[in-house]
Amino acid sequence: MKEEKMKKENTQESFWKSKSVQLGLVTVLAFFMLIPLQFVQHLTQERKLRKEDVKKEISSKWGGDVEFYGPILKVPYIKRYKRKKKDPEGNIYYDIETKSFDAYLLPEDYNVDADVDASKKHRGIYDAVVFKGDFNLRGNFNLENVKKLKVSMDDVKWEQAQLILKTSNLQFRNNINVKFNNREYQFQPSFENRNAELQSLETQEINLSKIAQRLNSTSFNIDISYNGSESIQFVPIGRTSSFHVKSNWGDPSFNGEFLPIDKTISENGFEAKWKILHFNRPIPQTFTNNIPALSKHGFGLELMVTVDQYQQNERASKYGLLVIALTFMTFFLIQLINNLNVHIVEYAMIGIAMVLFYTLLLSITEHTNFSIAYLISSISTISLISIYSYSLLRKFKLLFFVIATMSLVYAYIYVIIQMESYALLSGSIGLFVILAIVMYFSRKIDWQK
Repeated sequence: MKEEKMKKENTQESFWKSKSVQLGLVTVLAFFMLIPLQFVQHLTQERKLRKEDVKKEISSKWGGDVEFYGPILKVPYIKRYKRKKKDPEGNIYYDIETKSFDAYLLPEDYNVDADVDASKKHRGIYDAVVFKGDFNLRGNFNLENVKKLKVSMDDVKWEQAQLILKTSNLQFRNNINVKFNNREYQFQPSFENRNAELQSLETQEINLSKIAQRLNSTSFNIDISYNGSESIQFVPIGRTSSFHVKSNWGDPSFNGEFLPIDKTISENGFEAKWKILHFNRPIPQTFTNNIPALSKHGFGLELMVTVDQYQQNERASKYGLLVIALTFMTFFLIQLINNLNVHIVEYAMIGIAMVLFYTLLLSITEHTNFSIAYLISSISTISLISIYSYSLLRKFKLLFFVIATMSLVYAYIYVIIQMESYALLSGSIGLFVILAIVMYFSRKIDWQK
């Protein structure tokens, strides 16, 4: 009985000491480490959302994204309809009824010059990009476009004309005046349609009767000073539209339907120019009844913070399983080649230390740049695992090998994180080389034992 019991115990012990079983346990543990890695990724998302909330709070007080277009010339007119009616005696007669409409004319030439002074505002550990923008809008209207309405010039109420400016941001630094045909008018907020896509600003009524008799073009010039944040969007409302933007911010991102025809970007700022002709955008020069949603034809730029530490943390944590797997593989090969005994609990301790690397990286990144945070976190993690693993390896030669391997792994992951266009290529080549090294060192291992 004793011999059978001892034989059974030896069989069980040899089973758990089998290389294949140990490799299987280490592999399961590596995948189990995905659970805490998921928690780290959720924590990164929470911190990122917190940053966005702070940015929205700063924007709400300083000024949000800037989108505007205008001015648009609003001209009321009437249409006459001949109606067939009957009098009380049954006699048929015809009466003329009138109905009022509004016509909206877009500029012929439309030129915008923008000077954007950008900076960062701080709230706690978070930053938001804000700017002071000075915009000059100038151009002219062709009053002959009213003929497209197919109404008599006598039915157009030129004396009730108005200029309209559409904007997403009312954080102006001064009053908005327009110089229109050598006379100055002031814009005032209009609250007729609060559910509109953009806020409306309107002038008082402008009498264009004398100019309309000759159907001359009318010129305008407007200076606008905004407090805004992050984004500036334009709409090419002119038959020919030209835009010129210069700023001290060195990291713009251009978006929308049109890209600059000319741009210069440096560390000290950027300068960009657009020129858009009428056949480049599906917008007619006249509208009736209301102004349609023109923002979908817009374009512009964002003042970017190119180094997003939370995005870099997310990318780093996605490589967490790879880092853990490579480290476990290093210890496992050392264990097999040198006939050492490393318990699965000790592997778990090493895995937990490597997961804590990412929480350490996230917390330090919020107070300094990503590169310094990565260096501090990797040195701390490698030092902790090295001190702990010395009690397992008992040889300085093996300890230095572990330190060198982990240093190469963290350096390799850092390079991949910094690369965008070639991240997949460099990652694939790196994994191929690592697999080749593992195959070389494990070629003499007898996996049957």
